[in-house]
Amino acid sequence: MNHPAVTSDGRRFGDELRKLRIRTKWRRYKGLSAYKQALNRIAKEIVEAYPGCDFAVERLLFKGKRGRSRRFRRLNNNWAYAHLAHKLEEMGKVEGFRLWKVNPAFSSIKCPECGFTNRANRRCDEVFSCISCGFTGAADTVGAWNIGERVARSNPSLRLIASELPYLSINVGGD
Repeated sequence: MNHPAVTSDGRRFGDELRKLRIRTKWRRYKGLSAYKQALNRIAKEIVEAYPGCDFAVERLLFKGKRGRSRRFRRLNNNWAYAHLAHKLEEMGKVEGFRLWKVNPAFSSIKCPECGFTNRANRRCDEVFSCISCGFTGAADTVGAWNIGERVARSNPSLRLIASELPYLSINVGGD
């Protein structure tokens, strides 16, 4: 996980967490781990950076072995993948913004320009390049755009009030 949170405008939060996660991987904590504390700080930064916005995040479910390699499970067994979304949800109740959780299936391999979906569109971790229309961009940012598009498509009322209530899509836990 290179960037825990990437917004639809390309801003990245938490780039320093990769080293923190590796450094504190095998420690035991009585309260919140240093990694979860850092995720709480990121949630606060996101809310402060985008006042008055509603948020859309990925609904990540990595439970069980189904479709996950042993290497993936070993590397991500201590990853707090839903912690950031839960923290944003708690903050939304206090601050008064809405949070939508969206199915992240194919969000990082679908082209936002032409809609073409293929695994070859994302050749590496950082770059998205559509093999159909030639569109290129940052892979995590493209994923955030697709998440935002799914929220707008599933909630027709958002299209009507989009100018009054902007929403921000966040690609949580982008690879």
